[in-house]
Amino acid sequence: MISPRAWLHRYPREAWLFLAASFLNSSGSAFMWPLTTLYVHTQLHRSMTEAGFVLMLQSLAGIVGQFTGGSLFHRVGAKRLIVGSLLLQACCMLGILLLGNWYLYIGFMIGLGFLFNVSNPAIQAFIGFRWKEQRRELFNIVYVGNNLGMAVGTALAGVIAAISFHFTFLFNGVSTFLFAGFFFFFMRNMSHDELVGSMSEKTEKRSQGSMRLLLRYQIYLFMALGSAFIFFSTTVWNTGVAPHLTSSGMPLAAYSWLWTINGIVIFAGQPVTSWLKRLVKQNLSSQLVASA
Repeated sequence: MISPRAWLHRYPREAWLFLAASFLNSSGSAFMWPLTTLYVHTQLHRSMTEAGFVLMLQSLAGIVGQFTGGSLFHRVGAKRLIVGSLLLQACCMLGILLLGNWYLYIGFMIGLGFLFNVSNPAIQAFIGFRWKEQRRELFNIVYVGNNLGMAVGTALAGVIAAISFHFTFLFNGVSTFLFAGFFFFFMRNMSHDELVGSMSEKTEKRSQGSMRLLLRYQIYLFMALGSAFIFFSTTVWNTGVAPHLTSSGMPLAAYSWLWTINGIVIFAGQPVTSWLKRLVKQNLSSQLVASA
C-alpha cells in the first residue's frame, strides 16, 4: 500500500497546484448551477417551462462552444483560450448579479453555456499535453477533486441562497476570476509546444493509423448515444427535483444537501470502483459496457 507521503510525491508539484485551483473553482461553481431553476422561478418570477427553456438554450450554446473551443485550441493557443473564456465567464456571472433583467439573464446564461464549453475541453486537453505519462490518473483525480469541491460548494449554496441569491453569483464569479488568474500565471513561462503539443507528435500520431480509428464511427456513436441518454435523465431529474422539494415545504438547504451527498458518494466510492477494476481486470471497453 502506498503511503500518503509517497502518494503526494507521485505527481509533480505543479499538478497538485492545478488540482487545488480546480477544486476551489468547482466549489465556487457549485454555488450557482444547482439553484438555477429555483432562481428563475422564485426570483425572476418565471414559470418552470421558461426555466427549462433557458437551460435548453444554454445547452445548445454549449454544443457550439465545444466545436468552437476544439477548433481554436491550436490556433489561438491554450493560454489565451482558457484565460480569455474564464474571464468572460466571470463577467457573465457578475452581469447576472448586477442586472436582474429577464432577457439579459437569458443572454448571460447562453454566454455561460458557450464559454464553459470553450474553456473546459481546452483545460482537459491541457492536462493531457502537459502531463502525458500520467494523464489517465490525473484525469481521474481532477474528476474526483471537482466532485469533492461540488460537495463542499453545494453544502453552502443552499444556506447562502437562503440569505441572498446574489451571493451565489458573486462567489461563482470571484472563483472563476481567480481560476483565470491562476492559469495566467501558471502558463506564463510555458512554451506553445508544452501547452498544445508539438507538430512532430501530431504527425507521429497520424502516421500510427489514427485516421483508421476515426473511421470506426460505431465507437463514437455508442459513446455519444450513451452519454445523451445519461445526460437526458440527469437533466430532467435536476430540473424537476428543486421545485418539487421547495413546493413540499423543504428549505433550499435540503436541495443543496442532495448534491453534497452525490459528491461525497463519488469521492468515497473511488476505492470501491478501483477494487472492482482490479477484481474484474477487463479492458476499458468492457468496463464502459458493464457500467452502462
